Amino acid sequence: MDKKPTISQEMYLKAIHFLSQREEAVRSIDIADFLKVSKPSVSVAMKGLSLDGLIEKDLNYYITLTSRGRRYALSVTGKYEILFLFLVNILGVDVLSAELEADRMEHVVSNETISRIEAFYKLRKNNCIY
Repeated sequence: MDKKPTISQEMYLKAIHFLSQREEAVRSIDIADFLKVSKPSVSVAMKGLSLDGLIEKDLNYYITLTSRGRRYALSVTGKYEILFLFLVNILGVDVLSAELEADRMEHVVSNETISRIEAFYKLRKNNCIY
């Protein structure tokens, strides 16, 4: 059974994905610095992600997402992007507030709702009446 990651796990997956786009190797300290959390917190989280089959650590302790972990990271990142664009471009929310709100919303909004928001956004963006 494919257990959905917790909100905390999703945040770590998203961070690992983001960091892996910028750096060749992702280490626990990189994640701690990026998320502004303690290294022991990252260690606990990485153990859980590893047990759930969402990350792998190599002999040098570099962290990579498994294909399943990457799928979840991309899903959360995609939700964030759609929500952010909707908040800023449709609702007129300022950028800083939209970043914070989208970051919270991405973890609780369903895939169906995201699909509908995305469809609405695309219609509005193309000046269509919904």
